[in-house]
Amino acid sequence: MTRRLAAVLAITTSLLLGGCGADYGLDQNGRKVAAEHVDGRWLVLNYWAEWCGPCRTEIPELNAVAKDLQAKGVTVLGVNFDGLRGDELKKASDALGIGFTVLADDPAERFELPRSEGLPV
Repeated sequence: MTRRLAAVLAITTSLLLGGCGADYGLDQNGRKVAAEHVDGRWLVLNYWAEWCGPCRTEIPELNAVAKDLQAKGVTVLGVNFDGLRGDELKKASDALGIGFTVLADDPAERFELPRSEGLPV
């Protein structure tokens, strides 16, 4: 695991999701992301963009984390930094080979996180 990924895990593991209840909107495939599949799990929240070189580098690592730690209660969620939605979000996430769930709506407010000013985050 790289230092960046370890730092992301350390920061995001402090976000214990306790019974927020409301769904998380749609993913890159247009499917509803139900709260019951996210709440109560450890969460890695990754902001990415097609133009971000470090984002492209870390996506394979995040794919591996999503696959390897799913059974241990860890969920990896992506958020497109540029606010892409619908077909544009699907095309961009497919182009980068993202295998984890990408939310169409930024959950930062839900988790009381400030809006990121830059990438990678």
